[in-house]
Formats: sequence, C-alpha cells, structure tokens
Amino acid sequence: PSVAGLVEEGLRGRPELLGGRDRLQASQELLQAVKALNFGEISGVGTVGITKYGDIHDSGIPQDGVAPLWGFGVTARLPLFTGFKIQNQIAEAGHRQGEAEQDIQNLANEVVLQVVRASLSQTTAAEQITLEQERVNFAKEAVHLSQERYKLGLSSIVEVVRATTALFDAESRLAEAQYVYKKSQSLLAYAAGQEYRKH
Repeated sequence: PSVAGLVEEGLRGRPELLGGRDRLQASQELLQAVKALNFGEISGVGTVGITKYGDIHDSGIPQDGVAPLWGFGVTARLPLFTGFKIQNQIAEAGHRQGEAEQDIQNLANEVVLQVVRASLSQTTAAEQITLEQERVNFAKEAVHLSQERYKLGLSSIVEVVRATTALFDAESRLAEAQYVYKKSQSLLAYAAGQEYRKH
C-alpha cells in the first residue's frame, strides 16, 4: 500500500486515536450536560395505596373498613443565581473539550510521523538488501577467482583467506540488512495500526 493509504489506515485504527475520540465524545457530552443546567429541573413523585381500618375483634378486621390513600409531589429547581457556578462549569467543560481535540491532533501528527518514518526505513532497508546481495555475489566471485589463482600457483593461501573473510563479512551484512527490513516491516505495521486488528 501507498504511504497515504497507510497513514489513513493508521489514523483509523490506532487505539490511542480511538481512545482519544472516545474522550472527545465524553467531553462533548459533558459540555452539553453542563449547559443543560441552565434550564433547571422539574421532578415529581407519587404514591397510591389502600389501607384497612376498623376495630379489631376476634373475627378480624371488617371488610367494609377500606380507605384509598394517594399522594403526589412536584419540585422545581430553577437556577436564578448560582454564583456563576454554571457559567464556570461550562467554561471548564469547553476547555476540556479543546484539550481533548488538541490531544487527538497531537496523536494524529505522531501517527503520521511514525508511518512516514517506518515507510522510509522499509524502503531504505529494501535498497540495502539489494546492495548487500550484490556485495555477496562479488565476494563469491572473488573467492572463486582467488581459489583458481591459488590452484594455478599465482597467489598464496592468504589471498584465499582474505576473499573468504570478505564473503563472510558480506553475508553477515546481508543478514543484518534482512533483519532491519523485517524490523521496519513490523514498525510500519504497528504505525499503521495493522497489528491491533490481529488480536
């Protein structure tokens, strides 16, 4: 995928950004709830029941001694003057929302930076692998030529040993370049948020 596609994927899938979006939504809901305090509150309660009354005799309570019982109540709270408490709570909630938005922007910038860096590292590592493979091929050819020269008596064993050492060094560098490439693949997958969907 292209770098732009990986950046888009990272901005969609990274857990830090998902958590930041949840915090932003919570701060927006808090701001709405605090603004709703300006409207006041009306609450009500009611009860209904039946009670039996009468003189208790050996035969129990008479059946005709029944009285319905009911009641209700309503309360209203209106914020006429709260000492600017509501206005200050609205301002605080607004600041928290702004802070959450800024955190998301900072996280998004960090994700973009990580994706671009990882992509460049992967490209560089791929080019390094190609270069190291060419070095290994040249070193193999040098070993072959030094062995042929030694067989013909044109050089000493030292030249064969040096060529073999150069081959081992080139193979070691190739293995290191392959390791760096795999590492950069993992970093790119992490930066793009691909690893999180596996688990």
